[in-house]
Amino acid sequence: YNEWMKGRSLAIATEAMDFVTGKKGLLDDIIRQLPWNADFPVKASGSNNDITVVVTYRSPRVKHLESMWHQCCMREGVSFYQYLVDPKSRFHVATSPAFDSLRLVEKFLEKGLNVTLVDMEGVINHGYDISNIMACDILGANCNADKTFIGMEDKQAEILNVKNGHSSSSIHNITTDKLEHINLAILRYDCALVSVIGHPNVTTLYSFGIEKMIEFCDTLDSGERIMTMNALRNKITAIVQN
Repeated sequence: YNEWMKGRSLAIATEAMDFVTGKKGLLDDIIRQLPWNADFPVKASGSNNDITVVVTYRSPRVKHLESMWHQCCMREGVSFYQYLVDPKSRFHVATSPAFDSLRLVEKFLEKGLNVTLVDMEGVINHGYDISNIMACDILGANCNADKTFIGMEDKQAEILNVKNGHSSSSIHNITTDKLEHINLAILRYDCALVSVIGHPNVTTLYSFGIEKMIEFCDTLDSGERIMTMNALRNKITAIVQN
């Protein structure tokens, strides 16, 4: 509240945002904490129209799924195969998987919020780091064309939270062919939600993987799209087991 009243922007970053599609009331609870909605003696200026939610879209899509496995379960000795087929695994019991990017966009749009969809494959192709995209493109920091900060060109930013030194090859145990079929299944699911990208409240940055996804969607008949997360889970399990 105090920082907002000083005219500063607020950046709220939490993995809890991944769960707003599955946990009823969570997004409303977050919005209620913002300065103009909270109960302060002096009413803060602003409205929900001042909110911009940043959602990342990672491709190839199966890489995002692999990342979820790395984060939650690989170090516990759970193979990628087990993660995808065990009905008690986090992949099957999570109400809103983190890779469900376009469903997240849909949820934020339902609340009338502005959404910036950042294409991570496009960011990487440009040689940028996502932290610089947040600072320069989202928060409006003074940056050069290469996303370095003006006046700090000689300073190299430290990139934290980089996962080094682990090899998953011994417990990955999914063939390249099956990974490609899983990737196509996730794309077919994304195609059921592709219309959100054209919404007037959505801005797309560094579109690359998103453009490839849209081109893929244009080749599908409506019946080829996977409409629900449960149907996608079942499809992926079938791919892995066959």
